[in-house]
Amino acid sequence: MVIVGVNKDLVYSSPKTLMMKEASIRGSFVGSKDELQLLVDLAMVEKLKGVVNTKYRLDEVNEALTALKEGKIIRREYFDPHI
Repeated sequence: MVIVGVNKDLVYSSPKTLMMKEASIRGSFVGSKDELQLLVDLAMVEKLKGVVNTKYRLDEVNEALTALKEGKIIRREYFDPHI
């Protein structure tokens, strides 16, 4: 996750979760308010490429686990309770 906008609220994360997901958090001090707005605008019209390549329904947990075991998950997958 790259943090490009800030406020005074604290952000909490579990070191164990970061380690288990091999995740990292980075901050970007470079950029202006206008550039941040551009990022938000691009995200809203789906012009930014994410690292997720598959969304699973919650009832597809076994399919997701099988794909993981078979090495078919090469980016990030997630469960979407709204699909």
